[in-house]
Amino acid sequence: MQNFNVIKVRGARTHNLKNINIDIAQGKITCIAGPSGSGKSSLAFHTLLTESKRRFINSLPTDMKFFWEIPHTVDVDSIYPVLPAWGLPQHNPVINSRPVALDVLGGHERLQRLFMELGSFVCPDHHVPYEKFLAMESEIIKLKKDKASDEEVYHVFAKADDYRRTVSSEMNPSRSFGKTLNEFNEEDPWYELFRVKRKNIDQILPKLKEAKLREDADILLYVLGAKKKIQLKHTYEYRCPICNRHSEAQKVTNVESLSPLNALGACPACEGHGAILTYDREKLVKDPTKTIREGAINFLNFSHFQHLFSTFLKEAKKAGYDVDVPFKDQPQSIWKFLYDGAGKYEGFNEYFEYLKTQRYKKNIRIYMRSMQTEVLCEACEGTRVSERAGSMSLVLKDRVVTYKDFLKNNFVDSSGCLKKIKEDLKSVLLHEKLMTTFEKLERLYLVGVDLGLGHLQNTRKVRSMSSSEYQRLLLSKYLSYEGSQSLFVLDEPSLGLSLSTQKKLIQYLRSLRDQGNTIIMVEHSEYLKSTSDELILMGPFAGGRGGEVLYQGPYKEDKNKLPKFDYNLNGSKHFIELEEANIRGLNKKKIEIQKDAINWVHGESGTGKTSFIVNIIANEIHKNVYGTRLSFEDYTFKKLKGVKDVSDVIVINSSLDKISSRSTVATYTDLGGFVRKYFAGLEVSKKLGLKEGHFSSNSELGQCLSCEGRGVKIVEMQFMEDVEFVCEDCQGKKLKPYYANISDGTMTAYEAFNLPLSEVLGHIKLTPKGKRIWEYFKILKLDYLSLDRTLISLSGGERQRLQLLTLLDKKIQGAMIIFENLTSGLSHHEYAPLAELLHQLSGSGNTVVVIDQNAFFAQISHHQIEF
Repeated sequence: MQNFNVIKVRGARTHNLKNINIDIAQGKITCIAGPSGSGKSSLAFHTLLTESKRRFINSLPTDMKFFWEIPHTVDVDSIYPVLPAWGLPQHNPVINSRPVALDVLGGHERLQRLFMELGSFVCPDHHVPYEKFLAMESEIIKLKKDKASDEEVYHVFAKADDYRRTVSSEMNPSRSFGKTLNEFNEEDPWYELFRVKRKNIDQILPKLKEAKLREDADILLYVLGAKKKIQLKHTYEYRCPICNRHSEAQKVTNVESLSPLNALGACPACEGHGAILTYDREKLVKDPTKTIREGAINFLNFSHFQHLFSTFLKEAKKAGYDVDVPFKDQPQSIWKFLYDGAGKYEGFNEYFEYLKTQRYKKNIRIYMRSMQTEVLCEACEGTRVSERAGSMSLVLKDRVVTYKDFLKNNFVDSSGCLKKIKEDLKSVLLHEKLMTTFEKLERLYLVGVDLGLGHLQNTRKVRSMSSSEYQRLLLSKYLSYEGSQSLFVLDEPSLGLSLSTQKKLIQYLRSLRDQGNTIIMVEHSEYLKSTSDELILMGPFAGGRGGEVLYQGPYKEDKNKLPKFDYNLNGSKHFIELEEANIRGLNKKKIEIQKDAINWVHGESGTGKTSFIVNIIANEIHKNVYGTRLSFEDYTFKKLKGVKDVSDVIVINSSLDKISSRSTVATYTDLGGFVRKYFAGLEVSKKLGLKEGHFSSNSELGQCLSCEGRGVKIVEMQFMEDVEFVCEDCQGKKLKPYYANISDGTMTAYEAFNLPLSEVLGHIKLTPKGKRIWEYFKILKLDYLSLDRTLISLSGGERQRLQLLTLLDKKIQGAMIIFENLTSGLSHHEYAPLAELLHQLSGSGNTVVVIDQNAFFAQISHHQIEF
């Protein structure tokens, strides 16, 4: 078999790649760098990773890949060999409410197996395992209390079938219901096991144990003198040997009994979610400054309840409530009236029940969810497991560790707990052949802590994590991988990491490489670029002016240094102050944010930068401005000053909310409207009576009817991957051909939406607003994008800059604007225009907060906050 030392990529044309040919070394760490939009992700993710994923899914049986989204065929001539690949995205794609940190880390099943094999159920008062006792012991105790002669005889019988299973068939049992011994009759239903005198009654239980009867066997106890028959079951019960506390516990025989994803182990109250949905008063009454008559009660504004509003007003007046005063001034008793109702007004509780019966309708489900808030399940305390599963315990030398308590730990405490378990139960681990499972679990936590995730709780909801936390969590799992000949494609693994954490990261990456794996990073960190085995530089510019391999080889230091900035960094003397705050077990005595200035927030991973700034300060400002929360994290603080005059709060990260597969640069910005208006104003368009909608693929006026404005047709295949064809009617132009080909003499309407903006907007007359937007595109180095470029195809850096652009266009003043990992996806050549725009925002009276590890912000920020 031929041994390949390189991955040969030939004729790669994905996105803006210029038919490139490249050999990427196997068993090495390769870093791909270059300007944002130069084709780094197109090569690493959309070519290498996508092709590997496509081939893997296609290798599965049809019934297994039914629900998988199969990637489209990559635009490349050949890739050889195609390795099994692992991908690390730059954003958090999880929206499901069930997954938690331990699930993504890959440690849940290992932890369940550990507790299943080594754990036992213990008495909560005495912390000793429950012991197995015969249930009939209580009956024996009663017999001992009876007044009778010590010479009285007790005969113990078993059902004939149970006897035959237990005792040798060569031995014929006796039968003594009377004083005279009878001949043995094989047809008797009861066979005698043994007999004892009353003075030896304590021998009954030991003798029954020696008989080794099956569980649930029938036992007959016959007292000869009293002619008394007592029928019992040969069953066992579990009790504390100290206090006799009863338990239904028994040995767990499968991990499903400890799993929140199975009915056997899931908490019945929350069905294994760890949280329950409750109707939130802040959502039921969204604007308490309004009166009841003005519609303060948001819940009753729903179309299904609007016809009840007049009845509600009448009953509210009868109950003594003034419907013309702000809701916030109403007495607390109004909530009882709202929930329970009065007279002809049935109350919220009745309406909630009605909505439950209509849950099969999508719009009802959406409405119910909009009125509800997710709160911690009190029954399982967020662990998602049942009371019985949570009580499974490991008995150590000086303490007892329950499964529930372990799940409530953060990664640091979990790692420490595992060390203690290893010390106390090492001999058992070796005997039970669990050491391999244990060591893998131990390594997962170790890597997670080293990457700055020590603060994460095992039960932390994945969808509540920042992109950086999710990325590092997934990275911890990858770096614990034990195997070879795999490809790892990582998108900026340095995201949110300090230099000290990056040094730990490269050690783990080298360990992964030394196992025989290939690692490809899309990265801008100078440290990771310098410590990689090989550097691939893409460029020279972005978009259509990029997509070429400029350099491949050992790391070379960039001679173009970051320019020096000379800004007035005095700023205002007013601050937003947060005092004595606590969130997720993290405490901060005081945080000061300078107003009307640029604030740089940095520090070690896991110290709570996002938690305090976004989940507390931004959340409180959002409540003040809009009456609703940004997040529903539990937190406390003593005082928050200086936020009353903040007009708005905006959080910008690498994700774009509320986008679909049809969302484009044109739909996200206002430039598409200028182009449509320009072509609708042409003389030929006027003569044909065309409107702006005739040049939109999202309008029924202009979209191709055959493909509904998609430009492609998808043919679903039953036993193969779906096939995508360019629409024959519009030739992929999305518009009706006649409208798509209307030209101004320089370019057609189709070309205007698909050429780089730099080639389009020079021919179109723009309004002052359009000119301003276009200037921002050029300043932010986004002029290479086309209007028809889909948002889901943009890199993280491009997405953030697009959000910044729309923000600048709104001319926001007096707001707090928070950026997370703003330099993500940007090379240092692109920092200068970024600095200019940030100072433009702060100069307009906005408070800018940048949560980023990049030391570049030290030069341009007015105030630094170190965690």
